[in-house]
Parts: sequence; structure tokens; C-alpha cells
Amino acid sequence: MIPSARRSLLIIALCRWLHPEVSIYGPVKTISGKRSQILFSLSTFFAAVPYQNNSWDCGVFVCRYAYGLFKTRNHKVYTEGDFSESFLAAITNSSEFSFDMGDIARIRVEFGTLIDRLSTSYKHWKEEKRKKDEKKDDDLKLVKEESAEGVSFV
Repeated sequence: MIPSARRSLLIIALCRWLHPEVSIYGPVKTISGKRSQILFSLSTFFAAVPYQNNSWDCGVFVCRYAYGLFKTRNHKVYTEGDFSESFLAAITNSSEFSFDMGDIARIRVEFGTLIDRLSTSYKHWKEEKRKKDEKKDDDLKLVKEESAEGVSFV
């Protein structure tokens, strides 16, 4: 669990980021139908889930949390009134959020492998596209030259 002092800083940073994002749309309609500004009515809940203990795995953690949320997409739907200890326990005790720094290190390596493999395919596709574009440009120049030769200004 994130220590209390860091939680407070996290909430402040989140609200500062959300304010300009939310203010674009003005007052927001909540599930209950009431209109409110999210910034100051934002409730925060901290489930006991793994968190990073270094300064370089934040992206991997975000992806792993997103994966956990994706895996729980068909679980019970919680509404505004359901945020309780049972809700937090459902997250904390779920297999989707059971991972540790060893898993994160493995995922980071897997991401690197994936990026290397995708970049090889992308480079090949990009080179083929460049060749096709050059051929189109050459064909267009040829057509323009042939058109210009057929025009007389007498």
C-alpha cells in the first residue's frame, strides 16, 4: 500500500491534472444524475495492490494495471455507492492484481522483445512504402513530362 504522505501528494497531482481536463467540458453529470464538478468531489480509494519501488517501471505498471482491469471487465459492476471495503478487497484479492517486481521485470523484457520484433516488421513495411511512393512520384513526373511535350504554344 502507498504510504499516507505519498497518497496525499498523489491525490493533489491527480486533481491538478484532472482540473484542466474536466473544465473543458464544464460541469459533469454523475451516475446519480446530479451535476457536480469532479475536481473537488473526487473520491479516492486505495486498494492494496503492488506498486513500483523504482523510478523506471511506471509504464510497465500502468500496462499491467490496465491488463488487470481488462481481465476484470466481466466481474460485478460497481456503482458510486459500492466503494467499500468489499470493493477494495475484491481488487486486492483478485488474481489479476497478484504480481510482483519479478513479474514486472519479466514483462519489461517481453515488451522489449515485442518492440524489437515489431520494429523489424515496421522497417520492412516502411521501406516497401517508400519504394512504392517513389515509383508513384516517378510515374507522375513521366505523365507530366509527356503531357507537356504534347502541348504547343504557337
